[in-house]
Amino acid sequence: MPVRKTKQEGLLCHNRVSKYVNRNEYALIKENLALSGDVTYEKSSVNDIILSGCSIRSASSDTKEKYFVRFSKKDGDKTYLIKECSKGSKIKQIIEPINYETVLRIVDLSTKWLCASISPLIRELGVKMTTERLRPETVMSFERESFSVGNRLQITADNDISVCEYESANDLFPKKREFIVADNDICLVQINYERIIPDDISKLIGIKAN
Repeated sequence: MPVRKTKQEGLLCHNRVSKYVNRNEYALIKENLALSGDVTYEKSSVNDIILSGCSIRSASSDTKEKYFVRFSKKDGDKTYLIKECSKGSKIKQIIEPINYETVLRIVDLSTKWLCASISPLIRELGVKMTTERLRPETVMSFERESFSVGNRLQITADNDISVCEYESANDLFPKKREFIVADNDICLVQINYERIIPDDISKLIGIKAN
């Protein structure tokens, strides 16, 4: 399938539904997606440093917040700071490219430096790390396959998911042997969409909007 660069920066608002499938189910889904027409495909290796207290329930709503630093092999090993807010199936993501110095400031807990940033997202994280003691807690590693279906929706499939406790800023990522594999036979499939999931996609994956 042809490869098309997808949007990764800025503010993204959409709906999301998720489903765990085994490898055989996913292989069939992938094959059918490849045959379904206007689909573009990308694959990348991803490592996320997730901050503790990453599911923070706002006092004024049922919204949950999650902050993490993402390293992606796609687009030349770019690094992003991501804030994800969720309420039911509704997702809002603020995604900002950051440099290596900023990553080190985050994992070194340099809150004064973060709070003085001109970036609203970095500054907000610094405040959260100060007031709510957010800390790098978990590293998650996975292989992500993405399928963009026209301009309507995006489907992601995360394979080879493994996790490890975060321990030291001196070594941003633990050695591979330190990771614990979640389940080699399980794949996390997510559909990100704006308004509706087309019936053909819903039937193909066996998932419906909430």
